[in-house]
Amino acid sequence: DTERAVFATGITMGKVSEAVGVLKNEFTDYTYMSEEQQKATAKTTVLLDQMGFSLSTQASIMDTATQAMGMSAQEGEALLIDLASTARSLGVDVNALGAAFEANKDFIVRFGEDGQEVFEELAVTAKALGVDLGVLVKVTEGFETFDGAAKSVGRLNAILGGPFLNSMDMLNASYEDPIEGIKMLREAFDQAGVSAEDLSGAELKAYASALNLSTSETIKLLGASNEELEIKRLKEEELEKQALASIAITDQLKA
Repeated sequence: DTERAVFATGITMGKVSEAVGVLKNEFTDYTYMSEEQQKATAKTTVLLDQMGFSLSTQASIMDTATQAMGMSAQEGEALLIDLASTARSLGVDVNALGAAFEANKDFIVRFGEDGQEVFEELAVTAKALGVDLGVLVKVTEGFETFDGAAKSVGRLNAILGGPFLNSMDMLNASYEDPIEGIKMLREAFDQAGVSAEDLSGAELKAYASALNLSTSETIKLLGASNEELEIKRLKEEELEKQALASIAITDQLKA
């Protein structure tokens, strides 16, 4: 039934069988879903696979969503579609973005169902700043304990020459709104009149040490961001169109 539903996009019975096998082995809840839910999930995953989103990465994300983020299987499926939409809108590889989600899942799951929104905001900000998403996570984690926030804020304020950052604000942001924490950090440098491109080698190294980043990561984090990137969501019914556009015309004709 699933193969018949997607055959026009060039997806074979072999690929559908592979998808079902991966879902059964790597997505805990798949076995317990109704037959209709299993068909719907298999259809979504093979279409996303056609767009470059590997089956294994999808299954791992859905397992994280349902087992650690409090999502239903349907919500986990919608998460996959949203991630594909975000990747296409940002112009990044969909599987690379999915892999980034899994690589940082221990950070993401603490936000529960809001973890999806937090991750997508991090992805947009990382793209705008030209840094790896993991860099933003690493910066945020530096403020997630009272002692850590107090130490980092104290060092940064001392180097900046004034009380530009508040440790409690940064601590709260690390648990409630990581992007707001990144904004507060960047605004502190703006208020202090510190420009990344004007820093001496010694100053850059001092800031990098306080943020627990490399000097190149620090320059990107503090540099000017690109224009705000608009995220256009893919609607579920657009998946077939996008998958079809991802295969060669000769393969379409064969199908």
